[in-house]
Formats: sequence, structure tokens, C-alpha cells
Amino acid sequence: MFEVLFFTFLRSIAVPIVAFLLLRETYLGEAGSFLAITIALTLVNVFVIISQIIKIFPTILLLHTERVIGLILSIIIEIICIITFWSYYLINYSQ
Repeated sequence: MFEVLFFTFLRSIAVPIVAFLLLRETYLGEAGSFLAITIALTLVNVFVIISQIIKIFPTILLLHTERVIGLILSIIIEIICIITFWSYYLINYSQ
């Protein structure tokens, strides 16, 4: 369960922040690069959430509760990250 949450943290939080810091100084500018990162994060996380929901059903049938809890926590983290990135963009850059 720890490795699922660790890689979820890397994919949902750490990599987008580093990518934003690298793209900030390009021709996109700060707002454009944050929007690009947020759109990419949203697309990737939506597909990952769908695949994890598909993985939950057979795992429930096999009674692997620790794995199910890890998948559910991973889905919650990804949804919170999507909401957080979009709300930050709308608060700071959509004026």
C-alpha cells in the first residue's frame, strides 16, 4: 500500500510542480505553463482513476482489503490534486 501511495504522490504532486518550475521560464509564461500542467495532470489522473476503479472490483472479490484501501486512498489523493490545481489556477490566473 505504501508504494501505491508513494507513486501516486509522485505522479500527482511532485512531477507537476517540477514540470511547472521548468516550464515557467519558457514562452508560455507562468499562467500558460501552469494551465498546460493542470490540463495534462487532469487528463492523466482521469485515466488513472478509471483504471483504478476497474481494478477495485476484482480486488474486492478476492478479498484483498489492504489493496482496496490503497486504491481508494490513491483515488482520493488524485481527485484532491485535480481540484487543488484547478482552484489554484482559477484563483490566481483567471483575472
